[in-house]
Amino acid sequence: MNTNNPDAIAWSAIGILTLTTNLFVLSTIVCSRKLRNPSNAILSSMFVSGCTIAIFYIFPGRVFTYWRSSSVFVCSTTPSFGFASLTCYNLHLCGICIDKILSITSPFRHRRLSNARNTTILILLLWATSYLLSFFPLYTYRPYSNRICVYFNDTRTMLRQDQNFQFALFATLIFVPMTATTLLYILAFSQINRKKISKVSASSIAQKRTKFTRNKNLKIFKQMVAMLGLFALCWLPFFIFFIILQFHYNPVTRMIYSILRYLALSYPIINPILFGIFTTSIRDEIQRSCCPCLNLNNLLVYPKDDQANKIKVNQTPMIQNFGLNKDAGRSNNPLQSVNTDQQEDEIEEILL
Repeated sequence: MNTNNPDAIAWSAIGILTLTTNLFVLSTIVCSRKLRNPSNAILSSMFVSGCTIAIFYIFPGRVFTYWRSSSVFVCSTTPSFGFASLTCYNLHLCGICIDKILSITSPFRHRRLSNARNTTILILLLWATSYLLSFFPLYTYRPYSNRICVYFNDTRTMLRQDQNFQFALFATLIFVPMTATTLLYILAFSQINRKKISKVSASSIAQKRTKFTRNKNLKIFKQMVAMLGLFALCWLPFFIFFIILQFHYNPVTRMIYSILRYLALSYPIINPILFGIFTTSIRDEIQRSCCPCLNLNNLLVYPKDDQANKIKVNQTPMIQNFGLNKDAGRSNNPLQSVNTDQQEDEIEEILL
């Protein structure tokens, strides 16, 4: 690495931070027995793919650039490894959304399907799809050769095919995860808001229940803004300027595109941090094992008394159902109330 090159220094910082944040959250999940479940297995696979972004793309392609000039294999495969790592990382977001959407819409089916076998199949599909799509140029219009780097013999036709391929891949990278994540939050909103209190419930209970639902909606909204806002902020400007660069290539647009590429590649740095904050079980494990004196709940922007309100709201209808209120006993099933509370706990946990 050339220490006098600011570009190499910037990419080194991005690569090191990418490895640090992804490995930290990954090790938290792997080292905790209670976090080893199918949903967190998908998360762990995503953090592994985040590490591959640094290992297979940033360091060989952007930091130690002499590797590309000294090795035909590195020169020919580094761009494809970069596309594959980024595609795999973002497709994991879609896999996580599929898992969470299923747990919202069909919780019992989700429990039945959420096992090691199905999770392994999903993870393998995500990795295989990413690498097959990203290495498409090397087995089609830029066939791999052991004698010369495939990017040394550029023709106008090859460059045009590169543009079309990258345009389609970047569109998939950005809009598919955004659509899947938006759908997840829409379903979460509708699932919470469709739960209504019985008309015979006491007015004080109804008020507490309404306040709890409002707080939960606020929490979902703020998580949605944080997750989708970060994703859009990092990737949309990069994609827009990628399109502009195809028609207006000049030093200014090239410089802006290079800056926005830093921003896009910083997404795998921040994303594990947000998952560590918003995923309750991971957040509690980080606090327990690494910083017991730090209350990470203070970092969150939603009300702290949600759990207290939930206990008060959920306990009172249970008392009514066991005979203190005959009308409520006829209209509310205690087992149904327990299932509803469990489902709401799951919705809170599964949000991105």
